[in-house]
Amino acid sequence: MGTWHIDKDRLKKTLTKPIRNCEAHNLLSDGLGDDEFFDFLDELRMENSPNKIVNDEVIKWLTKPDWNDEVWLVQSDVDEITNNKVTDKYGKPDTSPSLLENIANHIDKKIEGETT
Repeated sequence: MGTWHIDKDRLKKTLTKPIRNCEAHNLLSDGLGDDEFFDFLDELRMENSPNKIVNDEVIKWLTKPDWNDEVWLVQSDVDEITNNKVTDKYGKPDTSPSLLENIANHIDKKIEGETT
């Protein structure tokens, strides 16, 4: 019950790409593991078409205080998402659709002796 994990960077990165309603649960669960969040995603799925882009609704939910006055994203996070300024862990803007691809590219550069 409650919250068992949050990866705010992953959550923000995921939200920079359009998320279809039918994919929201799978794409966002790596960023936030929370019962209330999953309940919200289930309601969203039932109330909207599968292909509806749900980013705005998700961001609104994540910035709204919960019963414990906790928010998952603050306005500066939302600004980064909407302006596509989310940075990876190395501090560079990243618009790649795949976190694993980014890791693989970083490893390849290290092997090749390139610096970041």
